[in-house]
Amino acid sequence: MRINRTGMVTPPWAAAPESPAGIRSACAIKAKDSGKSPWLITFVDLLCLILAFFVMSYSMTAPEKERFSEVARAMSARLDPPKEQGRPTPAVLMGGVPDEPAMSLDYLASLLRRQMGLVPELAGLPAPDRRDDRLVLSVPAERLFVVDQSAMTEVGWRAMGRLSEVFARIDNRIEVASVTDPDPVDAAAFRSRWELALARGQKVAEALNGGGYRGEVVVRASADAAWVDRPAAPRRVEIVVLETREERR
Repeated sequence: MRINRTGMVTPPWAAAPESPAGIRSACAIKAKDSGKSPWLITFVDLLCLILAFFVMSYSMTAPEKERFSEVARAMSARLDPPKEQGRPTPAVLMGGVPDEPAMSLDYLASLLRRQMGLVPELAGLPAPDRRDDRLVLSVPAERLFVVDQSAMTEVGWRAMGRLSEVFARIDNRIEVASVTDPDPVDAAAFRSRWELALARGQKVAEALNGGGYRGEVVVRASADAAWVDRPAAPRRVEIVVLETREERR
């Protein structure tokens, strides 16, 4: 406690008024402290420039694909380890692949019957014959070929073109079985009826592939044996469609 000039008592907790010199000294200290911050801004700007330089440098370099591929494979093997394979099926043990089913033969038979009913070139053909795992369409040889030759007639080409419109939309396996009689062939181009039957079967297979069927057509020919077993059967070409799927080319 102290007594000032006016006679008033000043308590000890009362702060003494600051002098102008004290105010100037505080401002000078504050200004001195604030003068240290500009270097920090410059330092941050320099770091940003260096970072941008390294990013641009990396973007212009070619990545090492092999190294990245190795890293990706290692991470994939670690995150998604290969599962234990089950016991192989008998088909795999024997080196074969199970056959996959293709278009329903009953549905295909209905499509063929509809096509045969609408197209004049196919009128009068025997109806498709459903046999176990196959569908057989029998076409008399005289409807397709010149007598004792493998050349197709104009009507035969049109008929095969109409049939190919249906077969081009399926992925079933197709076989062609050409059957003829055992009588000696008149044409000089063939030494036997079997060679004539084989040439006709190949011609039908070419017509199927040319019409849009993209599978491989197996061709079989028979003469003497087939005629002895069924002597009343006419000369014919059988288009056999199987239940299994054919690999497209």
